[in-house]
Amino acid sequence: MKYAKLLMILPLLLVAYVLYLNIINFDFSNEEDDNSYFIDIGGLNDTQGNVKLTGPMERISERITYSGNGTNVTYRELNSSLIYLQVNNPSINDHSKVKVEIRFKDEFPMGYTFNVGCRNSTVWSYDWKTVYNPLHFKVDSSFFEVGNDTDYTVYSTEPVNSTKIDVSEFFRNPPENSVIAAEGNPNINIFPNTLNSEKDSVLVDCTFRGDHAFYTFVDDGPFELILKKQDLNLYNGEDELKVMVYGQDGTIVANSSVPDDGDTTNSSAKGATQTINISLPEIEKGVYKIALESADDLTIRSIYVTSGNFVVQDTVFSLSPCILYTRHSEGGYLDLITYYQSGLQDVKIGNTTVPIKEKNIKNRVLIQPSQKMYDVTCPAGNLKVISSAFFSFTHESYFEPFRCHVIPLGNDLDHIKSEKVDYIVIKNLDNKRDTGGWIIANATWDLNELYLGENTLNIVLNAEHLANRKEKIPIDWIEISFE
Repeated sequence: MKYAKLLMILPLLLVAYVLYLNIINFDFSNEEDDNSYFIDIGGLNDTQGNVKLTGPMERISERITYSGNGTNVTYRELNSSLIYLQVNNPSINDHSKVKVEIRFKDEFPMGYTFNVGCRNSTVWSYDWKTVYNPLHFKVDSSFFEVGNDTDYTVYSTEPVNSTKIDVSEFFRNPPENSVIAAEGNPNINIFPNTLNSEKDSVLVDCTFRGDHAFYTFVDDGPFELILKKQDLNLYNGEDELKVMVYGQDGTIVANSSVPDDGDTTNSSAKGATQTINISLPEIEKGVYKIALESADDLTIRSIYVTSGNFVVQDTVFSLSPCILYTRHSEGGYLDLITYYQSGLQDVKIGNTTVPIKEKNIKNRVLIQPSQKMYDVTCPAGNLKVISSAFFSFTHESYFEPFRCHVIPLGNDLDHIKSEKVDYIVIKNLDNKRDTGGWIIANATWDLNELYLGENTLNIVLNAEHLANRKEKIPIDWIEISFE
């Protein structure tokens, strides 16, 4: 009798068990509550409901199930870029922020990033945020973290003690002569805070030709720049000189120009000297760049600045005899070239004499690292001197306008050693390693900056390299939460 009852109950238990399994494996809704929405990528309804994948589905694999370590994971693989999803619910308009969190496999090649965008316009436009960069884990495992804040983490390329630096203070006062490889555009003060000079003005009476970039340090205003220009009139056309003065933040604080002297022919008659005067009665202390943009058919006859510090960057093309002063603390080179027979001469670099015997030939001189100043004497002029350093025109006016050197981090670390990088600065991305090679990453947006037409938020995933490479990125789940 007992066995007969049991036989009658067994079919009911079997049906109940099958129903239970189907209920467990089928989510009736992806909505967890009014504030959070969950998409189980690879689940039975990841393309249905108020929150869903919208494709294009040919850019996504079929559902994949992985069993291992006592867990079952369903997922899909991204096999192309730009995969879309959306959330539709009137309640999203009641919130101020949205956070998108995603679990994916760490199968990104070095040099590529994972980006998530939220639509921010009625037309196709998305506000993009990088959620993952495999280079970050490479930096973290290869170098020594010395400080972090909410936005950036700083690493040293050499072992350091356990003292953590203040990142804000590091940006304000980076170590002098250091090389910093930075991601993005952190506000690192590359300029010296103060300088002392024995003189309060500099007069450069060399004759220059071509574009030049000068730097000067102004110890509060007023500041005055007087420049004299003369047209050579060797070629047809107007000969205009443009002068721009840039502040430390890169903005133009003054600009002016000197027009053609009135002779636009190739008469070869030198024009009258023209003068430009830029006066800044109030100017903040700091380093200023003076950029000259000119045609080859004019010369700069002299420059006067009411500052005791004045240098030119990289290139000097002097038609007149001159003596330049420079320093190469890291070593480097000087390239010497002349385009004229009159420019053939013996150039003296410190105690070394370099004969210039041919026109249009670059003569490279290697410079050993040294903190000492040395002079470059060009007795005949008509010489272009090119270097990675700065040059002054008097010994007293030399200064180095950058206290440190900031270079782009780039997409790999191959240049860290060759560029002699001392510190690396990376943006903080909110991601972490999970088990089994998975990564959990997220980013947050202000909803008032996004487009929520028809109570819908559109989101797009972009692993850009998938557009032309064969890698695939497994995606386990995506959670979208509102605050």
